[in-house]
Amino acid sequence: MGKFTPVLIAGAGWRVSQFVVPALLSLGIRRNDIAILRRQLVEPEGVLVGIHAVDRMEALSESYPLTINCVADDALVDIQRRLVHRFPKAVHFCDTPIFRRWNELPQLIEMARANKLFSLEDWPTMPNIKPMLDLCARSPNSYQLRFEHIGIATHFLSAARTAAIVAGQSQRRIVRREKDDLTCRFFGTDAICVHREPKDAARSKIIAWNGDQLIEDFFEIRETDIPGIACDDVICRRVEGDKLRYFLGNRCFREVDIPKTIMALFLDRGTRFAVHELDKCISLMDVLRTALEGKTNAYGYLESVKDAVASRLVNKRSQVRALSDRIQQLPTRVISAFREGRILSGASRRLGPVRELYWRRRR
Repeated sequence: MGKFTPVLIAGAGWRVSQFVVPALLSLGIRRNDIAILRRQLVEPEGVLVGIHAVDRMEALSESYPLTINCVADDALVDIQRRLVHRFPKAVHFCDTPIFRRWNELPQLIEMARANKLFSLEDWPTMPNIKPMLDLCARSPNSYQLRFEHIGIATHFLSAARTAAIVAGQSQRRIVRREKDDLTCRFFGTDAICVHREPKDAARSKIIAWNGDQLIEDFFEIRETDIPGIACDDVICRRVEGDKLRYFLGNRCFREVDIPKTIMALFLDRGTRFAVHELDKCISLMDVLRTALEGKTNAYGYLESVKDAVASRLVNKRSQVRALSDRIQQLPTRVISAFREGRILSGASRRLGPVRELYWRRRR
């Protein structure tokens, strides 16, 4: 596939071997069109066999039109900065959680201004939530979207933001931690998104409800059609050779071509979480396909920065109100304070100045 090859991947961990490389191979990208930048050169295993690897950015001689940054979070920002500087004309993807230290925030804001920097966030474009987003669009003021599922808060917040965008709502939101639930409400609406990690991953599910219609996904997958058991309000998947079809009841709403060898990486485990990972891989296929075709349609990098900030702050306080969508307009004096280390350590020092800038406290 064409316009944007070769591809440079920074990192060689689980995210790369389990999702990124399988997604690229499924799109027809050849192994010799992929290069991996990693900390140490070791004998590759699994899907990474046959892919050229280097341990220094200086060893990269080609110009890469597409880069994917999946290094560990302690090096994520530094590597992203170097990639943007080294390949200024490339389309760049950065994996979540985006940043680790508060003093990295100014660099993120500066990089977010680049038009070709995107988040490698996959929850908003998972094929199984498309009917649920359609339901949100039909009932923009009253939908409920509930994820009883394993996943970090930034993934959930990206899906919640996407639901609000699809529903035409304001993106100003209230994020609250209530015992086991993380809730997200957007101003001017009664709609709500909820995330809860299940006590048993085998009971994971996603639910959408608007008062009239219910849609549920229990991460079911079948290799054959079983007549008479499809429910009109339940999403399921069906494997047919090299095709994976998504159904809502008896209606097929999505068909994906994916090699059996890639599908087997997920389905051999036979768990709901493995099916969810397959959904994520297909989501990355969709995101990377648009980039490879020169018409990138992906979750925004700045939006992931905001989600990461909200995720961190909500774990420090019970409520974060009206998280500002104007992070990139921080005063120069504040950015300087971050750089000089004057807003660095201690929860009170860290949250006090940031709170006044990013949201209004509830009166």
